[in-house]
Amino acid sequence: MSDIETKLLEADPWRWVVLAASFFTMLLNAAVSYNVGVMNVAVLDNFDVGVETVSWIMAVYGSVFAITGPITSVVLNATDCRTCVFLGGLLACAGMASSSLVSEPAWFFLTLSIVGFGQSLAQVGGSVGLAYYFPTRTVFASGIALSGNGFGSFIHPALLQVLLGLLLGVSSFCDSSFSDVPPPTRKCPAP
Repeated sequence: MSDIETKLLEADPWRWVVLAASFFTMLLNAAVSYNVGVMNVAVLDNFDVGVETVSWIMAVYGSVFAITGPITSVVLNATDCRTCVFLGGLLACAGMASSSLVSEPAWFFLTLSIVGFGQSLAQVGGSVGLAYYFPTRTVFASGIALSGNGFGSFIHPALLQVLLGLLLGVSSFCDSSFSDVPPPTRKCPAP
């Protein structure tokens, strides 16, 4: 990169938007990555499974997040940082949405693997993109972005515990409110 291109990038105000997006990407990745213990308790409370199964589910999630790094690099080299982060966000959202529909704990192996791969794409794309927008201050930008991991690991356990309490409370309310209501019966006229 020439000195002129570097100076133009340093003057670009959009680089701060990229830095903020990278910060929030790291913050949201920390929401799932560092809250495995809270999620373990939620799975144990809502499904009839043993501790071993739950620990395997979360271990597979973490392993997929780490092991898909080379695939993420291939995707990043084939596309660009923006596409990689966007694709990662879509995969992570799809995995989380499908996790909310799971009725058997074994399906968590698949859904959380999708989340892990999506988070891998988002994490690597968000980190690599900073080097392009901050060519002379890459370490400074990376420090700010990666502080999102620390901030996320600080606020998300308590936030997730409150959200689970609210959501499970609503679920319990609906279960208790409608459990005694018999299903509707229709009397069909005889042919």
